[in-house]
Amino acid sequence: IKRGFSVFEGTEYLVISINCTGRMGETRNTDLTIMEAELRVNDVKVANSMSAIEEWWKGYDTDMAGETKLTLTDTNFEIDGVRTATVSTTCFDMRNADFFPPALTMMQVRSADGKLTSRLEPNQNNKILISAGDFEAGTEMINYYGETATITSEPASVSLWYAPAGSDEWIALDCAKATDEVIPGIGTIYEADFSSDTNGWKDVKVRVEDIAGNWVEQVIGMAVYVKEMTDIHQFSRDNEVMVSGNNIIAPVNAEIWTIDGIRSNGLAVTPGIYLVRVGNKTYKVAVK
Repeated sequence: IKRGFSVFEGTEYLVISINCTGRMGETRNTDLTIMEAELRVNDVKVANSMSAIEEWWKGYDTDMAGETKLTLTDTNFEIDGVRTATVSTTCFDMRNADFFPPALTMMQVRSADGKLTSRLEPNQNNKILISAGDFEAGTEMINYYGETATITSEPASVSLWYAPAGSDEWIALDCAKATDEVIPGIGTIYEADFSSDTNGWKDVKVRVEDIAGNWVEQVIGMAVYVKEMTDIHQFSRDNEVMVSGNNIIAPVNAEIWTIDGIRSNGLAVTPGIYLVRVGNKTYKVAVK
């Protein structure tokens, strides 16, 4: 949330600024055009699209204040032929003196030799690096348009979990500061050892809170893949279908069915025999 001052009308205004950044620091503007959005105040839905949120915000007054939750779902990801998503929820309360929520500004997965990757060997010195900060809009104008400088400080807490892709079996990671430095516009850098001993794709969840109780929580679908070099997955001859942990990885146009004829999305499935139809081919796979 940014604060500004209209030099023409002599009034203060607030703006919700939404940015999408990839692991390499790249700006993902395309994601903003297709992102699903929902805004709730005191658990009542007040807007369900980016444009509707902008209109609601323009008409905001103090009578509309309350616990506000902004949920953004970015589905512009496809990994190993599977569509996945990143879901971010930001919670703040305009009734508080400090209603500026913290933000997650970066997440990277690094292998034991320090390389940026999303595919790791288990039980190694792998790390997840994140940066997060508490960003408060200052009162000093920095340009003619009335925009004010942003003050960056360290958040009150940062928590990190991982789970098998598509499941709610979250496992907490010990997340600690990598440095005491607070970088303007970025925040503080944190790291966690990641040594999962189970193979397959993992979702990652990050929660950042500030001292006033504002928070942001982000779930990154299929964020990291754990695979031993000796791990044997069930590939078809042309690599169209494979089993990874409790997930069946197949092309986006594939149909996945249980042996009893129940259709599945292939994520976090129960052990058993499944039939995967890709075009005019059908594969029989076993999930153990």
